[in-house]
Amino acid sequence: MLRKYYDIFIITDTRFPNEIEKLNDEFDIENVVTLHVYRLNEDGSIYASSLTQEQLNHPSETALNGFNFDEDIVNQTKDDLFDYVKDLVDNYEIYWGDVNNEA
Repeated sequence: MLRKYYDIFIITDTRFPNEIEKLNDEFDIENVVTLHVYRLNEDGSIYASSLTQEQLNHPSETALNGFNFDEDIVNQTKDDLFDYVKDLVDNYEIYWGDVNNEA
């Protein structure tokens, strides 16, 4: 329904391959870009989750291990991530055209 009004959607979290497969089926695989964000601390060290070992081993935390993401992003701040996604969206509009202005 929303595709009638918007060209770009950002889904901030998926946990299982079937969620991404559904998006690929619904929007055509060439229109879906998957990003894997690696979080770092401000000092550049790898972020250590506060989850317990049991939580870290839950399928919702492990199901995408080994998934072939389109891009990996190393991220330290929310601003850096925002800038990266903004550039990605801008490049999408350059590549596909601004559909809203073409109508």
